[in-house]
Amino acid sequence: MNTTLKLKVGMLFAVIFFSIMTIIPSLHKGTAGWWEKAVPGLKLGLDLQGGMHLVLRVDLDKAVENSLAFAARDLKEGLAERNISAVQLDSPDPTQIILTLPNTGAVDTINEVIKESRIAGDRP
Repeated sequence: MNTTLKLKVGMLFAVIFFSIMTIIPSLHKGTAGWWEKAVPGLKLGLDLQGGMHLVLRVDLDKAVENSLAFAARDLKEGLAERNISAVQLDSPDPTQIILTLPNTGAVDTINEVIKESRIAGDRP
């Protein structure tokens, strides 16, 4: 047998031996006290011990702003498909969208786009 192969097999058996020695205190509670001190066994993390409590909260104001921004983007894309350019202006109220339109005839088109998106189920 080749020397490097003997070394690899020996290392494999050593790793398996030390792995079994580490697992024994975790599987068998009746091990000797000196064994548990010498080889402490596996320690469970907080998630496995059940010692973790996590609370997630949603920033509702930011969620409304993001939802409104997505709706404004969808509306602008719907208008762009009909060759109407709309420019969104900064609004002092974060719950409102201000769009500038090229003419007053575009208002009817906006209403149609909104109606179609509601029928398609894009936005409530």
